[in-house]
Amino acid sequence: MKVFLFGYFEKPTGMAPVKRTLCLAKGLVAAGAEVEIDVIHWFFQGAQIVDFPAEGEEDGVKYCFVNGKKNYRNGIELRLDLKWRDRRGAVQYVLTHVNEGDVVYIYSGNSCDIQALAAAAHRRNAKAVLELVEIPYYGDDLKSRLFRWIQGRYLFPKLDGFTCISEELVKYARAHASKTALITKIPIMVEPRKTTLQGSGLSVPYIVHTGTMLERKDGISTILKAFAEAKKSDRSGCKLVFAGPHSNERCAFIPLMEKLGIREDVILAGMIKDAHRLCSLQQHAAMSIVYRYDNLQTRCGFSTKMGEILASGVPLITTPVGGQREYLENGKNAFVVEPGNVAQLAETIEYILTHHEQAKAVGAAGKELADEVFSPKCQGKRLSEFFIEMIKRR
Repeated sequence: MKVFLFGYFEKPTGMAPVKRTLCLAKGLVAAGAEVEIDVIHWFFQGAQIVDFPAEGEEDGVKYCFVNGKKNYRNGIELRLDLKWRDRRGAVQYVLTHVNEGDVVYIYSGNSCDIQALAAAAHRRNAKAVLELVEIPYYGDDLKSRLFRWIQGRYLFPKLDGFTCISEELVKYARAHASKTALITKIPIMVEPRKTTLQGSGLSVPYIVHTGTMLERKDGISTILKAFAEAKKSDRSGCKLVFAGPHSNERCAFIPLMEKLGIREDVILAGMIKDAHRLCSLQQHAAMSIVYRYDNLQTRCGFSTKMGEILASGVPLITTPVGGQREYLENGKNAFVVEPGNVAQLAETIEYILTHHEQAKAVGAAGKELADEVFSPKCQGKRLSEFFIEMIKRR
């Protein structure tokens, strides 16, 4: 059995989809499975230019851009590839490289990708498995609901298996999959972290938030309001640090920061590509807030940055919304607050800043959870066993 993992890849690092893909692959390798990461599009994230080889090996995992390295002369060529030609190349790759008893593992929410890769896998008598990390087309508008219905009604029954990041997605897959499909839960994955020697460069305690700054998913306005409230009694000089694609001079939340009077206490660090620097920023934080409102998207998801914070041993503040509900316990391995409760979040911030030993113990318990349960080694073994069971059922 060989696993062809059609996912995301970027050297030396990337956002959550890239990290998830690498953890999946490393976990399978650790379990003794043969695996390669296959990437459909050369320009796979925001049409950015990348300069590494089209195929090679990274941290013991083979990768391949199945359509080779591209140098586009204009935007028309790029759009043709993204909409049609690259998918055709991916299908051809499956037809010429995949054999009976192999697994085509699809980490993509694109319906056309799913349909094309699954059909190609079945032509080779291989299994087609879909990785679900969020509800398909999670919007509440008519178009999103229509696309979600089409994917669930016509695509899901054609798949041999599903791996789901949360229990909510397991239920969703079961409701739409064929009766013979196998379904398992593979939660967030994060590699165990050692303490870094490099400092953060800040001489005061700080709260760190890495990744996107989207109100619907990340609850940024609530974080800012709670921080402003906590600052009224703060004597430590605590700062709030955002690092990610939206934390720049064009950040949509700057007017709110100014209105709340905390603009000078908020640091917009921008997108940090250096993995060691990002890890250091997380590890030296006094705490991190991974906030989730209760909506369809967050209810089904499980944040990668939550795993990174837990693995760093830093006290985590979150809400009981999403896959974390099954693993996190308030006051034991995390601090759990109700979504929308600004006063409760502010009080929790104040508690962590003034109760260092108790907060440190909670952070240590969170790290133990991440190292034992969310490690690629642990979940890779389960995933490999899932694939083996699927192959036996042919």
